[in-house]
Amino acid sequence: MSRVQNNSSSLTIEAIQEEPIRRKTVVFRETDIDGFPKYRTKRYCCCFNTRKSCCIVWLSLSFVLVCCFAITGFVAFPRIPSIKLSDPFSPVEGLAGLNYQIQPNGTFSDFSYDIAINFTIASTNYIDLYASQISTQVYLQDLNGRKVPNFNGMGIVYNASFPGFQTRTYTMPITMVYSPMYKVVGGDPTLKVLNASIAGSNPQKLNIQYDIHIVLPLISWTGYTITVPGSFSVDVAEMIGDQRPFVVQLLDKISQVIN
Repeated sequence: MSRVQNNSSSLTIEAIQEEPIRRKTVVFRETDIDGFPKYRTKRYCCCFNTRKSCCIVWLSLSFVLVCCFAITGFVAFPRIPSIKLSDPFSPVEGLAGLNYQIQPNGTFSDFSYDIAINFTIASTNYIDLYASQISTQVYLQDLNGRKVPNFNGMGIVYNASFPGFQTRTYTMPITMVYSPMYKVVGGDPTLKVLNASIAGSNPQKLNIQYDIHIVLPLISWTGYTITVPGSFSVDVAEMIGDQRPFVVQLLDKISQVIN
């Protein structure tokens, strides 16, 4: 920058030239005691000489932050694992898991039957996950594939862990509970299905629908629970073996009491 002052008159001549290398924009505020102008360099975002450099820096930082969040979400957000169920089995021999009671006045209380399943969980996550509980809700289906309202079950496994890209197998006990429906037109739907699965020379398998709910503390605070639906079939006649005649008689007696 060059400055020229004419002392023969009170007129001050200011010659302003931008410096091509530093590229500073000069803004004059006032003149000093010698008559020369004071100036400062204009700044953008407090510390950048040009608006272009300000935009480049902040856009770069924003891009880096977005990439970090995306990578963290991809690695840490839990994926729904692959779950395979074994055929249901009786955890005890014979009918030891069957609990029922016929009252002295001829009424019939609920009866329950204990079964168990092995479920294998294959994790596809990059990090190890911990589940505070895994619960299973089980529903019996009628001969038309609809849920039977008075025969269902539930099982829970607590404190399960899923190491990243590994497979774990857990055994879940399930208690199936039957509640009788009295004086139903057409008969109790559950008794129809159970009789079809036990009585006769060609018994049918029981079709059961289930919903597995996995509660992960990592995301449970959001209200989200991993739910895995599915279905399986149970060969009840094979499961109870030589106890079939007793169960058939029990079902007939229950039918007589509630109808």
